[in-house]
Amino acid sequence: MLSHFARAEIAWERTMIHHQAAVGEEAFAFDFAFSNRGPKAVTFTRIKPDCGCTVAELDKFTYAPGESGTLHVTFDGEGLIGTQEKSIQVTADDKPATTTMLTLRVTLTFWSKFEPALLTWPVRREPVEQSAVLVLLGTEPLRVIELTPSDATFTAQLKPTSDPRKFVVTVQPGSTAQAHDATIRVKLQSPTLAARTELLVVRVR
Repeated sequence: MLSHFARAEIAWERTMIHHQAAVGEEAFAFDFAFSNRGPKAVTFTRIKPDCGCTVAELDKFTYAPGESGTLHVTFDGEGLIGTQEKSIQVTADDKPATTTMLTLRVTLTFWSKFEPALLTWPVRREPVEQSAVLVLLGTEPLRVIELTPSDATFTAQLKPTSDPRKFVVTVQPGSTAQAHDATIRVKLQSPTLAARTELLVVRVR
């Protein structure tokens, strides 16, 4: 049954969808249902998503009195993390003409995380080796295919642990004579999903 989200003749079942993605889930499809509650046919004149990662399509543009329809929305979250909020502006020619803002909120789950996410060395102190644990989240089978410091003055190594979803990354700066920042890039690969990069921040301060 359609709720109270109604403007003029067009009534939307809902104007917001919130989805919690599973680990590794990056492609999404959602439907916004509506009906024409007015006495005349209504034509949608504009459908405008706020970014290129979101596509919105109707089966047709004109709906007779009492007729229902669905706006089909797809969202590509590849390379994105955290909560992503996307809007779709929908305009119809009912009287008065209405514009409805539909909202899609997707929380993308991290594939992995570093504990800790930052390693720091004091300036002009001994450049001792430090380590962080790379934790693979969820159940998606992942493997590390690349470990690359962004700054060649840092060296990094990946070591397995007794837990197949945890790795120790050891890092050592070549010098602590001057303050500088870098990242250790760990590239992860899945059999079914696009590769993803996890970053460990390293600093001499």
